[in-house]
This record gives sequence, structure tokens and C-alpha cells, in this order.
Amino acid sequence: MFLRWVVEKPPFKFDDDEEHFNATLAKLLKPRFVGSKGHAEVQDFIETELKRLDFITLRNDFQQGVNITNLVGFWNMRAKFYLMLSCHYDSKKPENGTTDEFLAATEGAVSCAILLNVAKTLRQFLIDRWSEKRSVGLAVITLSYIGAPNQTFLSYFEVTNDLHNLIADIEQDLRKSGQLDDCHVLFQKKTHYDRDLLDDHIVFDEQDVPVIHVSPQEFPNFIYTPADNVENLHYPTIRNMIKIIRCFVHDFYEKWQYFMKWRQTYAINYDFYDD
Repeated sequence: MFLRWVVEKPPFKFDDDEEHFNATLAKLLKPRFVGSKGHAEVQDFIETELKRLDFITLRNDFQQGVNITNLVGFWNMRAKFYLMLSCHYDSKKPENGTTDEFLAATEGAVSCAILLNVAKTLRQFLIDRWSEKRSVGLAVITLSYIGAPNQTFLSYFEVTNDLHNLIADIEQDLRKSGQLDDCHVLFQKKTHYDRDLLDDHIVFDEQDVPVIHVSPQEFPNFIYTPADNVENLHYPTIRNMIKIIRCFVHDFYEKWQYFMKWRQTYAINYDFYDD
């Protein structure tokens, strides 16, 4: 085990900003299938928000049957290694002949809002501690199907199982210190290497990029329906997820050098590209 167990100390406390999360989610909750007006509006909003938080933003446009744009927000582009947090911001297109509006809250909107909120509440930490260092940086591309009740999250990849267990330990530490909402345990130290849900992370795995897929074991039962809206969200899960992911990013950064020593000792390749 590494990172977490090098120095035992209470979890770092950050100021929450639920008002920002709610306002961000409201901007994202609209039909936003590729090619729609809502998709363009959400795309512009995410890019503007990342710039407002002092991230360097890049657009990667490509075609895959339709025109697709990946948005990437970099903190410290001079870094050699990156911790990359990602999710998709588009939504399902209604089937021909239907008038249903898929707001896709758990399908992508909540995940985007979580990551933007994590970026905002970590901003001062990044400014104070990581603006000038070149050993590691943060790239926020913008998790999966998060926000429904009774969700649990398992480890789907052996190469990142230790990092998954680190997240599970962080959740327990935050719970013991009274920082989490009253809610069931989200991250369990269980492995399901052959039961991962298909999602956008697959392209990274195919390129041998180590992946932690923060996704529930099953899709929410209202996924791809008009019921995937704010009224059916489970806010204790969302609040706890924000705090857990934020603390994970903080701990990963603070213990990066120990992580690199561990990586070299055990010859584990976590590079996102070949040197």
C-alpha cells in the first residue's frame, strides 16, 4: 500500500460550496445531445467555467459519425505526469417521433457538476501548492451515472485497485471525522474486474492508460428516461462524492513523491504516455 499510509494525519478540510454545485448543475440540466443548441450551450458554459477557475482550456474536435468536441482543462501544462478526471457532458438524443426531454441528470450532468465543483474548491490549494511545480499536473476533461440512491462503487481494474482502496479509506476517514452526510458506504473494497459498465473510459483502457472507473455496479433504473432529473437525485450521495473525490485529489498530490517511489520500487507503469 502507498500514498495514504505514509503519513497518518486527519483529513484535510476544505470549504464546501454547495451553492456553486447547484448553480452549475442547473446550467447543465437541459437536453444536450450532440448537434443540439443545448449541447453547444453546455459546451460553452464548461469552457467558460474552466477558464474562470484559471484552467488552460483546449478543444479537441473530431468526427465519429457526428461532430464531437472534447473539452480539456489543464492545471500546469508543463507537468510530465497527469491525474486526469473525466466524464461526458452530452446526453441521449430522443428517439425519432418522441417529444421527451432527457435532462440526463445522472447520465452526465451530476458528474460534470461534481468535477467543476471539485476544481473550484481545490483552486486555492492548487494555486498555493502546485502552480510552480513541474513534477505533476491536473487535467480535468470534464465520473459516470452518479447521483441515484443506494449506489455502490467497486474496483474494476487490477492495475488501479490500490488507488480504489485509497479512495475507500479516504471515505472511511471522512466518515469517522464527521465530515460526510448520513449515507451508506459508497466505495467498497471489492473487485469486479469483469463486470465494468461500458463507458467513455474504455478508449483510455485500450491505450493502456490506468483507469479508475467511478461508476455504480448498475445503471440507475430511470436512466435514459425523462425521470432522470433533479427530483430523483440523492443529494447525500452527491455531497459525499464531492468530498471524497476532492480529498483523493488532494492526497494524491500531497503524496505524489511517495507514489513515484512506490511505482519505481514495484516497477508499476502509471505513465499516461511513453517517455
